[in-house]
Order: sequence, then C-alpha cells, then structure tokens
Amino acid sequence: MKWAIFSDIHGNLEALEAVMRDMEITKPDKLYCMGDIVGYGTNSPECLEAVRALGCPVLRGNHDEEAALDRPVDNYSLPARAGMLLARKQLSHEQKAWLSSLPYTLELPGVTLVHASLHDPTEFIYILDALLATSHFEWQSKAYCFHGHTHVPVIWRHEDNELAQGLAARGVIELEANRHYNINVGSVGQPRDFDPRASYVIFEPEEHRIEYRRVEYPVEITQRKILLAGLPTATAARLAVGR
Repeated sequence: MKWAIFSDIHGNLEALEAVMRDMEITKPDKLYCMGDIVGYGTNSPECLEAVRALGCPVLRGNHDEEAALDRPVDNYSLPARAGMLLARKQLSHEQKAWLSSLPYTLELPGVTLVHASLHDPTEFIYILDALLATSHFEWQSKAYCFHGHTHVPVIWRHEDNELAQGLAARGVIELEANRHYNINVGSVGQPRDFDPRASYVIFEPEEHRIEYRRVEYPVEITQRKILLAGLPTATAARLAVGR
C-alpha cells in the first residue's frame, strides 16, 4: 500500500502537473492533499480543478481560507497578500464555496493529516523549531501525522519528556516502530529548503517507510506568468532558488 501525500501547490500549475506525472511512475494507491492549493501563483483555478479531478481527500490551508473569504489580509507579507487577492478575483463563487467546505484535519487509521499544527489547526501555526514541534505532539495521539505549511521538508520525532528531534528529510527513510512522527512533506509549488524542485512524499504505512520525491518542472514558465500578471518580483525570483 502506497500513499502519495502532497501540499502547498500555491497556484503553480507547472509544478503540480510535474508531480502528477511523477505519480504515474510511483503508482500510489491513495492520494491526499493537505491544502494551500491557491495563492502566490497565477493558476489557482486550474490547480483547484486539477486537484478536484484527482478525487482525493483535501484539507484546508490558510491561503485557501483567505482566498475564499472577503476579509483583510494585512497581516500577511506582500507576496502572500498579492497572491491571495489575485486568487479571490480568479475563483468562481462555487470554487470558493468548495474551499470553505474543506476540513482542517483528517483522521485515518494510525495517521492524522493537518495543514499546519494540531495545536489549534484553525490558527495555522508554523512548526519552525523543536519547541513548536513539541507543542504539536501534545495533541498528536496517533503514530504518524503529516503536515505542510512551512514549505520545508522535515521529520519531527517525539522523544518522551524531551524536545522533539528534527531528522533529515531526503530520499527513503525507515521509521522506527513505537515512535511518534510528525512529517512535513514540503511544498509542490513553492519549496523553501533551497531546492527548487517540487516536493511530495510516498508513505508506505505497512512498511513504516517514507520516500521524499523531488521533481523538476519548468520554473521559468511559472516565473514568466507571475511577472506578466504583475505580481511581486520576489514571488517569481524565489522559485529559482527554492527560498
């Protein structure tokens, strides 16, 4: 049994299509999307429809929520605000209603999925360090949790009565039995670990195995679209360096 788990597409159609082609190679039995389909990039509606066509469970990300609502986004950075506002203009009423219907978490046998942190999934807390990871683990009852949100692949392992330990997230990782793990799958459309390739994971629950997949896509096409749409140059520039 193989699960493909992916997150943070952010309107990057080229990256999403590349990941979908890679899934034809890995042949997962199940697919799960952990949100932030829209925002930042120029193809939010197209990415939304491509994900819906997969027929897989989808979670709500903060960009999905903001794009579907009509409220101030002043607390976000300029690139994030610009992408959210563009998505609001592009999405239909029906697409916004679908985004608003998405759940914050998904419970599966032995696994929980969440866009950000289980320490209040509606607040979209960034798990950026061991302290925040440890706070998350206070709410994680199952052996495995998968999340995105930070765009940085990392595996957090729970240590009893100690701070969570961060493990490298590259290639194939064999997970230990009787441990609790919180696994960040990285980002399809806007990686931030200095690797510009799209990121997603293949999870084999019966084998306790994770494989991080990195997929190249035509970054320059996505950059050109962003600049032609009048979005911040930083949104385009960061894609080439994975930051």
